[in-house]
Amino acid sequence: MGAFYIPEDAEAQFEERGYFVVRNLISAQAVEAVRSELERVIAEKPEGFRLTTDRTDDTGVDGDAAVWAVGDRDLHSRVLWEEWLTAENVIAMNRRFLGENVRVQGTRFFTKQARIGESVPWHQDIWLWERDASHGIRPHKREHFNCWVALEAVDLENGCLHVMPGSHKGDVIEHVQYDGLHPEIPRELVAERTLEPVPLGPGDAVVWHAHMWHMSPPNPSDRTRWGGVMITFREEMAEKANQADRGMLIRNGMACSYPGPIHK
Repeated sequence: MGAFYIPEDAEAQFEERGYFVVRNLISAQAVEAVRSELERVIAEKPEGFRLTTDRTDDTGVDGDAAVWAVGDRDLHSRVLWEEWLTAENVIAMNRRFLGENVRVQGTRFFTKQARIGESVPWHQDIWLWERDASHGIRPHKREHFNCWVALEAVDLENGCLHVMPGSHKGDVIEHVQYDGLHPEIPRELVAERTLEPVPLGPGDAVVWHAHMWHMSPPNPSDRTRWGGVMITFREEMAEKANQADRGMLIRNGMACSYPGPIHK
C-alpha cells in the first residue's frame, strides 16, 4: 500500500462535487485485522452486533453466506475500535474536518457476495437518516461525517460506489419504495444523469455529502466486495443530535481509549 493522502483541496471538492477520495486511510495490517474480526463476528454471532441477511430476490442463500451487513453501533468490538476507528490516519482525518472533540455515531460493514451481491438503489443518505421512524425529522444529520472504507479492491466488476457529482446542491428528493433494499430516488429522475464510478483499493476511502445521489450495482464477479462506514460528528452536536451517549473518539485532539460497549 502507498502513503496516506488526503487531497489538498478536499474541502473544495466536497463543496463543489459532493465527495472526495482518501488514499490509504487504514493500513494493510488494519484491513486484515478488521476482516478477521468480521469473520469472527459472523461465525460466532456474539451479542450486541447487528447481522443483516434479508434480501429482495429469491436467491437461496442461507447460513453465514447470507450475511451482507454487520453493525457495531454500540462499540462491542475492541478490535474495531483500535484498528478501525482510532487508526492514526482516521484520527488525523477527523481532526482536520471535525476538530479536536469528536464522537462516533457507529460503524457498519457491508459486503456484496460474489455472483449474488445485490444492488443498492440510488438514494440520498439524508433522506433515509432524517426519516428514521423512531426519531422523526432530524436535520442535524446533514452535518455528520460519512466515510466509506474499502476492505478489498472495489471496482466496476464487483459493484463499486457510483455517484452523481454536484447532485448534493439540489433538493432532498422524496424517495419511493419500489422492490429494492430501501426507498430510492424516483427512477425517472435518475435516467440520463451523469454518473461517476469510484473504484478504490484496500484501505482507500470515500467521503461524501449527505445530500449526494449515490448507488452501487450488483456484483456478478467471482470476487467479494467488503467495505465499511464510519460516521462521526462534532462533540458540540451531541445534545442537538440526541446522541450524547455516543462514544467519544477524540478528546482535546487525542484519540480516546476503548470505552467498552455502550449500554442502552
